[in-house]
Amino acid sequence: TRLLQQKKYSEAVSVYNNLIQKREDLQQVYYGRASAYIGLRRINEAINDYSTSLSFGETAQTLASRCNAYRMYMELDKAVQDCRAAAALDPASADVQVALSFILLEKGDYDESETVVNTLIAGFPDNAMAYFVLARLQMAKGPSEKALDSLTKAIQLDPKQPQFYWERGFLYYSNGMPAEAKADMETLLKIADPAVDGELMLQAGTLLRMVAGSQGDQ
Repeated sequence: TRLLQQKKYSEAVSVYNNLIQKREDLQQVYYGRASAYIGLRRINEAINDYSTSLSFGETAQTLASRCNAYRMYMELDKAVQDCRAAAALDPASADVQVALSFILLEKGDYDESETVVNTLIAGFPDNAMAYFVLARLQMAKGPSEKALDSLTKAIQLDPKQPQFYWERGFLYYSNGMPAEAKADMETLLKIADPAVDGELMLQAGTLLRMVAGSQGDQ
């Protein structure tokens, strides 16, 4: 757990491999190794380990984690199935509802996604991810300007999520607000972790150059 928190995913995999050989608490160990694989973006291996963990007994946490892994692997039907099963085991879990609303959004089931996210916000008004999902839904359905308020709310609730700044900054840029876009990209680069947010940082740098270019043309 400590290595996962420190994002030392390769070291964590080695530790979990040793524990598997010793056959110690296999349900939790396979879950832990799957989480390390997620950090390494080895999604198929993570799915396999979550499935092995579930073979020892179903838990909402593991079902929700495999749901997210399936989403990353673009197996959206399987992801929805796992999220629904997790929600049935733990109907009070905000994380499960967030995952379910995300997947429904990605599947294009906007009405059901909106129902889930509105219920989520009503029950967990301080959940930043709920507003992030709402913003993504608003961008998909239009007009996208509404999403700015939702992203701002998400950032107020959790100002340490680089993805929030990327989405809002790109939306600012798309709506002709380069100064605001620049501020969000600069914040993203300050708080991002290169080990896990490298792609976002590259995108932020590209957008900053686009902002500088557009301002230079004025």
